[in-house]
Amino acid sequence: MKVLLGVHHIPMHQTGEHYAWFNQITPPIYKVVVTGTDVDLTQAPSGAKIVIRYHQLSENFGHRGADDAFLPPSVPRAPTVGLKPRELTTFLRDYPVRRQVVLEQNIQKQYPAPRALTLDLATNATQCGKQHAEINAAIGQKLASNGINLNNLYFEYLNEPQLWSVEPPGLYAIYATAVLERAHQLGIRTLIGNFGVGWPGNGGVQDAPPIWAPFLPMIQAMNSNDALGLHEYCGLSGHTSGWKWLMGRYVQCPYQVPIIVSECGIDRGVEGRSGHGWFDLPGSMDQKAGVYMDILRAYEFELRKDLRILGYTPFTSDGDGSDWASFEVLVPQLMSLMSQHAAWVREQPETAPDLPPVPPGLAHLPENEPEGTAAFLADKVRWWLEEYARQREANNTARANAIMYSLIKLLYRLERLLKQV
Repeated sequence: MKVLLGVHHIPMHQTGEHYAWFNQITPPIYKVVVTGTDVDLTQAPSGAKIVIRYHQLSENFGHRGADDAFLPPSVPRAPTVGLKPRELTTFLRDYPVRRQVVLEQNIQKQYPAPRALTLDLATNATQCGKQHAEINAAIGQKLASNGINLNNLYFEYLNEPQLWSVEPPGLYAIYATAVLERAHQLGIRTLIGNFGVGWPGNGGVQDAPPIWAPFLPMIQAMNSNDALGLHEYCGLSGHTSGWKWLMGRYVQCPYQVPIIVSECGIDRGVEGRSGHGWFDLPGSMDQKAGVYMDILRAYEFELRKDLRILGYTPFTSDGDGSDWASFEVLVPQLMSLMSQHAAWVREQPETAPDLPPVPPGLAHLPENEPEGTAAFLADKVRWWLEEYARQREANNTARANAIMYSLIKLLYRLERLLKQV
């Protein structure tokens, strides 16, 4: 069976050992974030499709941002100024009134101050998109001259478009359409979108589906060599919490186009704690890695049900060791589990997606929770009861029974803990 687990890499420290491990898991997707136009792919994993995010371009060379100055007086202000995009996304999610429709309506009436809006995007989104495609094409030509096959490359553009504020859907769709048309002329592939977790929005209407219609021109401009990029994250409770809104957003995408989940994993920004990743899970590093791998494995099980999915890349490997330190994939405990998982997947026949998400020999429900965490145990019970229900609905009886037996043991542990209080 094809491996879906990919690599998200911010190469700040060139280490041969890390590249050897990337090759070991045979990722279908290798996403690399670069800070210059001279890109070295000599050690990229063999056989992987390579996604290049030129960081400066993806942030429009510093000309992106958001400012409360253009919001109507009735809309609550952010508690701090100068929020980073991921922090702002979290704030907007916490205050539904600030969601997409309110902001779009206001922006369309009156553009904000220059520092709150990329003026070249606002005044000429088409030209901006063409210029960005030309910059990426120049990178591609350098790589081609070094023997890299352009058919193995995807290029990204604006990262996590600020659909809620200064880069509303209609404007972004114009930009993205221009990117795609120019990229096709220049012979490069595009990973377009890369929407942040929870986006596209639904207009702030509870339980309403995402509003994809404004992006139809972008979708129509794609060809079979392009793909749609999505970022999907969950909190510590796993992928089922907020399913189809946080993780599982792809399920509600109506378009039949290839999809790459170009960032994913645990990001506590969805819980209001931006900058906190899977390291916040309780227990030892072995325990954290075990729970995180269980979440990724269960998420992958869902991804396999959708033939549009080309792969997913958990955020992130390497980096600068500060901003994203608690997201780090390159720790021995997690690397070992990912290697085991990839090896097991490769041994499976190309059948299902009805295969159990947990390879034989790995615990269905890890039993090594830290002591004194009744709330954590209760949350774990709820999470796995939902998984049990899904497996029953999918007629995966053996998997469902294994979960139920483990749940009984888990409830005994919770009972004993509560009786001690």
